[in-house]
Order: sequence, then C-alpha cells, then structure tokens
Amino acid sequence: MRRLSWLAALPLLLLGACAQEQPPPPMDNPGMPPGLAPTAAGASAQTTAGGYPAQFSCPANGTIVETTNGVRRYFGAAPNDPELCVMQRPEDQGQVRRVYSLFTYNPYDTGQVRAALRQFFPLYPGKSVRHSILVPGSQTILTFTAVGRESVTVPAGTFDTWVIDIAEQGVGFGNDFAASRRTWLDATRWFSVKETYQIERERWAVPTVPDWQATRVYQAPAQ
Repeated sequence: MRRLSWLAALPLLLLGACAQEQPPPPMDNPGMPPGLAPTAAGASAQTTAGGYPAQFSCPANGTIVETTNGVRRYFGAAPNDPELCVMQRPEDQGQVRRVYSLFTYNPYDTGQVRAALRQFFPLYPGKSVRHSILVPGSQTILTFTAVGRESVTVPAGTFDTWVIDIAEQGVGFGNDFAASRRTWLDATRWFSVKETYQIERERWAVPTVPDWQATRVYQAPAQ
C-alpha cells in the first residue's frame, strides 16, 4: 500500500474541479452513545478558554519522530492558535501547520476542517464526523472516524494510541479524487507513530510517499 502526501493532494482536489453542486447538510454524531463511558484519555466535553477540546494538545516543541520515511519534527502549537500544530515532515518543504495535528492547513478550507475536528474531539471509540468542505468550484466530503484505542508496536517501541481514519471523497464533475488515511496517534502526546494511505480513485498523477512507522522517538531542545 502506498500513501499520498496529504498536502500534495489537497491543492489538486481544490483546484482540479470545474463544477459545483449543492452540498448535503453536514452530518455528525456529536453525542456519546448511551452507556459508553469516557475513555482513560479524558474524553470529556471540557474545553479550554480558547474553545478547543481539553483532551487534545499539540505535540511538545522539540519532539522528534524518526520514521521509515524520514524525520518528523514538532514545534508545538502555532502562536496564538493552539488548534494548529507546527511540524516539519519529509514530504513538505519547510514547516507546515496541521489542524489538530491531523490535517494540513490550507487557507481555502481550514475554517471548515477546523469546525469538523472541533466536533470530532473529544474522542471515543466509534465516534465519526462527516463534513462537507466547499471551495469555489469544488466540494469534498471529509469523514473522521475514531476506530478505537490500540497498543501498537513499531520499531520505536510500543505506544498506546488512538487509531483514526480520515476519508476524503470528491463530489461532482471534475473532482473524482478519493482516498483514505489511517493514523496511529499517541494517546497522550498526540504525534503519529504509524500511518498508511490508500488512493481509491484519482484523475491526476500525483506524487506519493510510502506508508511509514516510527523507528525512534525522543525529545530534543525546543526551537
């Protein structure tokens, strides 16, 4: 299985469409199912003064995750915006900002993605949020699903993780791109230790990077 650079796919998705349809209303399941208790990771509705879920925080500045596909460096939260996590990945040129450490910042749609991820957190097993992302000439359906908690072993060691699926599906003529990504997020430090990616449908030739897993994780001096 090969995975696509999420950042590389997004501009193609946004700019490649040439028609726009009326979107379906956003769908989600904001409530916890009856009888399902909060997880040990702290899946409560409590929020910070800034409005983002208390369950989440960006990976600490100086976190280094060496992987089978290169080094991922984390620089903490963006100044004055704790929902954007600053990092550098092998597939990027320079630093990027990722909403809740899951989706790369893009000026066209970040507000809509942010709204979806605010509904997605706090996590509990089986929680899913489906959200329409609209930009001029294009519509995309993003679906975020918390598959559950999993103890995963990679070359860097064994980690308690949240397994999260992210599905992306273009809607309308000219936007036939569809892909799914699975990421294993450390349940307390919120960096990925493993990722896989599958392109299900595409029109354009796009650059890809291989699936990866962490080979070493350590804390370096903050930058």
